Amino acid sequence: MAKTIQIFDEKFVEHEKLINRLKNIPWLSYRKDFDQIKQNDKIYTSDAGWGCMLRASQMILAQGLCKLYSINTLNDFCDQFIAYFYDNKIPTKFMCKINDESKNKNLAKSQKENEVIYDEFEIIDKADFPFINLSSEFIKGLENMSQRNIDQEFITPPYSIRNFIKVENHINKKGKKVGDWFSNYDTTRLIYSINKDMNNHNDCDFKVLNFNDSIIYIEEILEKCFEKIEEEINDGNGFEILSLSDIKSPECLNNDIENKKYIFEGKNYIFKHKFIIFVSARHGLYSLDSGMYNEIFKIFDIETNIGFIGGNNTKAFYFIGKCDKNIIYLDPHYVQETIPLNNLGTISAHESYIPKDIYYMPINELSPSFTIGFAVNNMKNFKLLMKKLTSSDYFINQEKNIPNNMINNPLFVVKNKNLFLQKKY
Repeated sequence: MAKTIQIFDEKFVEHEKLINRLKNIPWLSYRKDFDQIKQNDKIYTSDAGWGCMLRASQMILAQGLCKLYSINTLNDFCDQFIAYFYDNKIPTKFMCKINDESKNKNLAKSQKENEVIYDEFEIIDKADFPFINLSSEFIKGLENMSQRNIDQEFITPPYSIRNFIKVENHINKKGKKVGDWFSNYDTTRLIYSINKDMNNHNDCDFKVLNFNDSIIYIEEILEKCFEKIEEEINDGNGFEILSLSDIKSPECLNNDIENKKYIFEGKNYIFKHKFIIFVSARHGLYSLDSGMYNEIFKIFDIETNIGFIGGNNTKAFYFIGKCDKNIIYLDPHYVQETIPLNNLGTISAHESYIPKDIYYMPINELSPSFTIGFAVNNMKNFKLLMKKLTSSDYFINQEKNIPNNMINNPLFVVKNKNLFLQKKY
């Protein structure tokens, strides 16, 4: 009997369907011969040997975008979003045609006014690129950035390797440098910072939320991705699916899947922004706690999951599924040539983002530190996610009352920041 292989929340037995699904997951790997990144005395033209976690984080973000925007093929993803991850700077003239009047108007603005944290990095040996007309789909998400910085010669793709380094230095002068190895939490923190700045400038319409210490705070999600509407709930009980027993509170009943409102602490909320959640966890000092094995496998049964990033020792991978007692992953440790700018957006360029191979690893070989991702694009998916995460079958640990069938140290926790949860049994 053929083994069932699960990729995210989809199960496959037929080989052909599995291969087709895998070919449409964006794969980002090491690149070489990109434009020089210079920092202090270090100059790099490749991220081989140090950028594997950065590449893994690019992959989980890319899959999150596919989930948020219902993108089913790699070609569609590349047409719309691959410019976000391109390894070199892109000349502003690629992004929009500039007439003299608008150029002069923008040149009058001060450099300080136009400066944002994701559009600067030292580049060596600038090339004289010819103008190329790119499709509006291809430059999705960069038009506003380029128009705001029309007096800048180059735009740095926001989720590129060079911009990760730039933002890290902006956040922490003593932080990671070019050539340093990044942890899973380092990279999702950078994605969060970049996304926050993009939202401040209306450069994208999705949000990233980043949690650490195995805790997801419900208030932060509601504050950043929902809108509160003025309609009080007199007998609300606070946290959705507050009770871990079979007894449902009135608030739980009001939070049915089809209802367009979400109720929390007696307030009504409506969905406003698509969002990606990253939650980083560590379970074990040198090796993964065995009590986590089944909890990690359960991640892939959640409809909104986009896998997780982690690794084995100092090698980082993107984990996308499971089979028996193994976890399936994509490996960024494959060096490819950087795509020339005039080939970006072509079919041959797209092919370099198709996974060459997939791999599996016994769950007990996974390092104890990892970051899980979820992508939510509407209210229904949010309620499905919260229903799973606050179920006794999954990960919720609301203060001290833990069901007997639950491990004492859950994979992660969904909490009310105020910590005033009251339980009814």
